[in-house]
Amino acid sequence: MLNSYETSMRKRLTLCIALIVMTFFTVLAKRPPIDDAYITFRYAYNLANHLSFTYNPGEYVLGTTSPLWAALLSIPEFFNAGCESLAVYGGAISLTIVTALFFIHLANSYSLLVQILWGAAILFYYPLHTVAFSGLESGFSILIVALGLFSFRSERFLLGSLFATAATLLRPDGVLVIVAGSIAALVAKSSFSRIARGVALYGICLTPFLLVLYFFFGEALPHSIAAKRVLYPVSIGKNTLYFFEALSQTPLDAILLCIGGAGLVLSIRDSTVRVFGIWALLYSVGLIASGVKPIFFWYFGPLWMLFSTVGIYTAIKQIHLPALVMKSSVAALLALMIFDTVARERAVDRVLIREDGYRQVVRDFRSQIGSSRVLVGETGVLGYGLPQAKIIDSAGICSRETYEINKELREKIGRSGDLQRDTDWAKRQIEELSPDWRIGSVGRMQLGVIEGEEWFNGRYEKVALYSAEELGGVGVYRVKGLIPY
Repeated sequence: MLNSYETSMRKRLTLCIALIVMTFFTVLAKRPPIDDAYITFRYAYNLANHLSFTYNPGEYVLGTTSPLWAALLSIPEFFNAGCESLAVYGGAISLTIVTALFFIHLANSYSLLVQILWGAAILFYYPLHTVAFSGLESGFSILIVALGLFSFRSERFLLGSLFATAATLLRPDGVLVIVAGSIAALVAKSSFSRIARGVALYGICLTPFLLVLYFFFGEALPHSIAAKRVLYPVSIGKNTLYFFEALSQTPLDAILLCIGGAGLVLSIRDSTVRVFGIWALLYSVGLIASGVKPIFFWYFGPLWMLFSTVGIYTAIKQIHLPALVMKSSVAALLALMIFDTVARERAVDRVLIREDGYRQVVRDFRSQIGSSRVLVGETGVLGYGLPQAKIIDSAGICSRETYEINKELREKIGRSGDLQRDTDWAKRQIEELSPDWRIGSVGRMQLGVIEGEEWFNGRYEKVALYSAEELGGVGVYRVKGLIPY
């Protein structure tokens, strides 16, 4: 006969194997990395090949929000293996580990069947599935944040501080790990001296990195944050509405949000729920108060993970469902999540189509472009695919010159004005920076709008325009008389 410990270990092992198998099947249906992930990929490439943590060698602009993720991805780049696969699989594996940790630390009282079904529901849930395979640091960041919060919940403050340091280097909002952990510990009346030592260790570990970033880039926070505030400014009132709208894009999202949120509120006295709840509150307030419209999926990955695990678990725990009802409910939830994911995946995604167009541009024009100056509407895929080119991104995320142009025009039209409806900034970028090539989706970021203007046609010739239905209507323009490399 197996004792209770052996039974528990066998159950955990079986669960982990099941989660790994399910992750393998989700990998089969994986998406390519999203465009923004390639910004970090280019930093990784330049770090590995030029020992320069820059987007364009010699230009010190911190366009990536994740220096640590770029450093990790530079390892395969150093061996000429490319970092795309590591980024995608790393995100998927991280999500699997977080799911396993959830059951080990919280929901281990449920039957193995319930855990496997619930784990499948989490791994196949569209928002989390998309975030995990985005190529961004999001999946790994969720794992580090969870480990940090679990450490604080267990009063392992020094370990929690190390995870908080890593989380901050992965994303600026990682600072909320040390804040939420410390607040939860104070509420639980933990030793103040131990909390203070943890906070001190966090400061000691993080400060050298911040000083290095400030020395090289002139700022410790990623420049991309300032660039997005120029492009997508929004008031706190409107951002509150955008926040809840983005969290509940489908009826299923809204249902899970309500259940998860109610669970966190009802079980706030539990030490684990409390530390995660405080973190979720701080994270939500931070997004709303950031001054940037939350239009990207990966902003919400950590919250979706929290609501679909800790939140729903604590909500179910309040009503003490019978075993059969619990199994049936989780099975129904899994079916709904898979149906929702399939429906969303089958919908036409114009972003993916446009990014396929950029990949086609790289295949067709990489040798011609060489080390030319290229103005792009979106800087990820094209930047990583054209590593020798001087990339000028119109959004100003990685280009300080275009950022200053955008900032000046933003101040001119005010926060309520729509910068992207005005072509002055696009015209000034071309006139002042004189790019050899202009690549972008027609009508996207106004760079396509100016193609019909006389001054533009007098300077550039169209060398390619890809199908809007198949490749996003991406246009390629070259300075007249330019000799290709």
